[in-house]
Amino acid sequence: MKNTDINKVKKLAKSLGFIEERRKRLPKLYRRVIELRFGTLSGEEGISIEETANKLDITPDQVRELQADALRMLRQPSKNDRKMVLVPFSCLGDPDEFRYFTDDGAKPVFSNTLFCKRSYAVDEKNPDYVLDIRILVKNRNGIRTLNRIVSSEYIDNVDNNCNHITNTDDNNIYVCDLDYLYAGVCDLDYILSDREGVLLGRSVSWSYIRTLAQSGFSDDEIKESVEFRYGDMDFVELCPYSLMHQINEKVKDKCGISDLKTIKIEPGEDVRLAEIAVMIARYLKSIGKIVIADINTAGVDESYLNEYGYLGDELAMDVMVREPLLLEEQIEYIEPYSADDKRFKLPDADEKLKAVCYERAHEKYGERLPVQVSERMSDELDKIMSHGYSSYYLAAAEITGECRRLSGYTLARGSVGASYVAYITGITGTNPLPPHYFCPACGYVDFSPEKVSGRISSGFDLMGAGMGKRSCPKCGNALDCDGHDIHFEVFAGLNGEKHPHFEVDVTPELRTDILEHLDRFLGNNKVFHASAAFGIEQWQHPFKIIMISPDKEIYDYTSIRQLTTNDGYTDGRATARFSDHRSMFDAMGMYIIGNDRLSFIHQLEKMTSVKANSISIEEIDYRTFFEKELNKDIPPLHLAGKFADTASLNSFSDIVRILGYYHQSPDVWEGDAVELFKKNFHDPDKVIPHRDDVMNTLIRHGIGREDAYRIMMLVRKGRVKKELTENDYEMLRSKGISEEYIESIKTIKYLFPKVHDTEYAIFYSKLIWYRLNYPEEYLMVQSNLASVNR
Repeated sequence: MKNTDINKVKKLAKSLGFIEERRKRLPKLYRRVIELRFGTLSGEEGISIEETANKLDITPDQVRELQADALRMLRQPSKNDRKMVLVPFSCLGDPDEFRYFTDDGAKPVFSNTLFCKRSYAVDEKNPDYVLDIRILVKNRNGIRTLNRIVSSEYIDNVDNNCNHITNTDDNNIYVCDLDYLYAGVCDLDYILSDREGVLLGRSVSWSYIRTLAQSGFSDDEIKESVEFRYGDMDFVELCPYSLMHQINEKVKDKCGISDLKTIKIEPGEDVRLAEIAVMIARYLKSIGKIVIADINTAGVDESYLNEYGYLGDELAMDVMVREPLLLEEQIEYIEPYSADDKRFKLPDADEKLKAVCYERAHEKYGERLPVQVSERMSDELDKIMSHGYSSYYLAAAEITGECRRLSGYTLARGSVGASYVAYITGITGTNPLPPHYFCPACGYVDFSPEKVSGRISSGFDLMGAGMGKRSCPKCGNALDCDGHDIHFEVFAGLNGEKHPHFEVDVTPELRTDILEHLDRFLGNNKVFHASAAFGIEQWQHPFKIIMISPDKEIYDYTSIRQLTTNDGYTDGRATARFSDHRSMFDAMGMYIIGNDRLSFIHQLEKMTSVKANSISIEEIDYRTFFEKELNKDIPPLHLAGKFADTASLNSFSDIVRILGYYHQSPDVWEGDAVELFKKNFHDPDKVIPHRDDVMNTLIRHGIGREDAYRIMMLVRKGRVKKELTENDYEMLRSKGISEEYIESIKTIKYLFPKVHDTEYAIFYSKLIWYRLNYPEEYLMVQSNLASVNR
């Protein structure tokens, strides 16, 4: 290497400050050669090749070879020297994915490439030109700006037919940059009107350079053309030399375009193209634009250096090292959204939720709350508030409250009913406390039936447990019964850490009214449908909504668009694209599901003038219902005979068990599951209907709450055989758990949450009441709805 080249390397090392760090990573002998030959960056002078050879006891030729190799290593930045890395937007909501892209220490840069339309005349024959604009996010404000731009693209300017791909000459040379074909077309002026927090860039394509070269423009005309095309940009990317010769084959395959032509380079023409590329780069730098190498190129290795050799050493080093550093300095280090950022939050949510809970609890149980109520509610509130989930409960309570106000009947899916807070605020109709009596007149409560827990799993069955109807010892009024013995941990995790997953069923005709009520409750532009996009096909969940905190806007998180759902339902409400942010939107989402079965209840209420909520479940005659085989009219109760002798079905708990067995997939149990169910239907210690029953059984046998929860989770996921230890088995046996029970939990592959089936058992029990007491009206509604849905 010439001395001038050595001086360039040393000068570059001093100005940028990173070659010295690379020098430390050289093998020892290479490093020693460099230190002796060229001295240190602190100013120490180097010595000759001969003197170096004498000091190291090697030949001068070996010194020359080691020197050349060492200098080449110094000039080639390693993977760890990368200053920026393009990161998918999905990383905003996923810290693990974020670390995957940034584990080499590079600064993450969130970006997107959009098509934009603008009239650009190279000559009079050139049609409207479609620009591909790369947008780099500088800071959090830039995320909002980019999402707003993308939303404009998909709402106002969508063009998914690729009409923006145009030819410019008879050689079928495409002037459209082919990064992303299937996208909307934005208005460039709209993008330029709001650039807060973003950097805009374009790539110099070889097809464009060839067009300039073949048009015979003067240098001044080329500069004028370049300034018009790139003058509004913050940075410009230069294409590598290899792209001069062909369009990327992967782009052709991805887009399914068969007639794209390879750009043919005539002898000597590549020299002319390189000269124009150099002219463009120098001119853009002179007018203050940052010119960098292709930002998609990973790392800076020898092949990468060769790709930009056509620029010459100095300009190549500019676009590969110096200019990217100038770009990088403008971009802040953006971390993924924290758990707190991703939460839906309402002002003063903790205080409001607590106030509602205690107000409703006192209404139900009187001035002095029973210890079972106060302890359970206090424990849940502490966990809910400590994890920042109060706002979700308030929003869900607002939905169900509005539905009741509109004379609607609601159901809560999943395990949310395991929460007493959810029950007392009206989100669910399932009281998860142990079975108990209470007096609605004076607030008297009797939890003494706790001792029969296991034999009676629902308070609705207390009157059939040999105790009969009871009068309040304080005021003489008839006592009511409640409680289903369900643990909060099933819903929220051992320490309340699980994000609350709310799914609320409403009558379909009320869903739009409820969403409009949420708009009034949360404010304008805070409630969106949730959608996902895969390629050019678009899908939207018809019932999931995304709720945005009052102090945020949707553009803080994602873009929006307007789509019709896959079932044809639409209300004109914008949809939020969540395919790139699933974990984030799980933390903001809620399901408001239009359930046709609730329309059945709604029609019965109208026809009989009896409100479903006024029906007393304790008074329903289940035995008569099954003896008359009326269950054949109510799916899934029509399958009751598959699981048990219908003559033995006489309680609310039986309905819950039927639903539990019904929801289990065919391979939940090994062997002849049907015979097993029929033989042991009423014994949850032999045929386990729900995951909650496992935890209850273990606790009842004296096993600690933490171990009971852990084992329950293993059972419900079908992982007992793999993960339950010998110590666990010894603990179970020492607490009196039978071998038959242990064998049962080994065979189970999945278990449904009891509270889901309890909530639906309440619904089906009300249908049973209507079927028994208003048979003609019931069959008429059934026939009417069947004809509508036919």
